[in-house]
Amino acid sequence: TIQVLSLLAIVKNQKSKVLIICPASLKNNWFNEINKFYPTLSNEVSIIESADDCTNISIASYEQVRVNCTLFHKSDYDLLILDESQRIKNKNTKTWSVINEIFGDFRIVMTGTPIENSENDLFSAISFIMRNQLPMEWERIERNREYSSFGGEDKVKVITSFFKDVILSRKKIDHITLPSCTK
Repeated sequence: TIQVLSLLAIVKNQKSKVLIICPASLKNNWFNEINKFYPTLSNEVSIIESADDCTNISIASYEQVRVNCTLFHKSDYDLLILDESQRIKNKNTKTWSVINEIFGDFRIVMTGTPIENSENDLFSAISFIMRNQLPMEWERIERNREYSSFGGEDKVKVITSFFKDVILSRKKIDHITLPSCTK
């Protein structure tokens, strides 16, 4: 989250229009985090409750976007951020379809659990980032019989390897050294 907040501070200077889509329970968290780390953005950010609430940085829930899709489809955003992006599930859901139709020059998906049900959750997030314009090489991989026979874990390895340029993955264990536990 702090990396995305830093990006918001940078794009603020260009008066960019940003839409953050997150679960309803996180809307206030986003608002508070922006105000805490970048108080200079406080006048630029709003939690969307109605069409009149849109500002340079707007925060909406997945449910709001799905129900009020025409409001969001009317606007062009410079930056479109999905938090807890596993909520878009797969390309067969209404949420994925509605959100994928929102125009955003640059798209970011954030999630701590990229795979809730199957490797298709991860694939849907990548497909969203790439505006559903996946490379032709990927179609060849998908049609490959060997790939089709892989289990979910092996498919995830292939997906993350192929799309490594669009995935930033971190594990706490790789970045935090904690003292050993003493009792």
